[in-house]
Amino acid sequence: MTSTNFSGPRTLLGALLVLTSCLAACNKQGGTEADADPTDTPTSGHVSISVDQTFAPILESQVDTFQKLYPDAHLKASYQPEDSVMLDLLNDKVKLAIISRDLNAKEKAELEK
Repeated sequence: MTSTNFSGPRTLLGALLVLTSCLAACNKQGGTEADADPTDTPTSGHVSISVDQTFAPILESQVDTFQKLYPDAHLKASYQPEDSVMLDLLNDKVKLAIISRDLNAKEKAELEK
């Protein structure tokens, strides 16, 4: 049985890149860029993300730290099984999905629509 080490520099860099992407997409949940609050910026606003539950130990800490540094940024992270994460993304319930695998051809085609 192998164990997964979530403390490496690649993991930290990946988590920081994900949070940066989240904040770039910050706007009111369910809205479009056109109805985004004019005060939404990379460090303020609202965004919902769906995260594969295996990444919960990393992302909980990252989200908490970011929100303490930027109290006007509101990240709602939902930690769930990978299949549910992809359904959330494909059904436009979230702006970002974090999973541990590449998208399959069907998922890529659906997102390119």
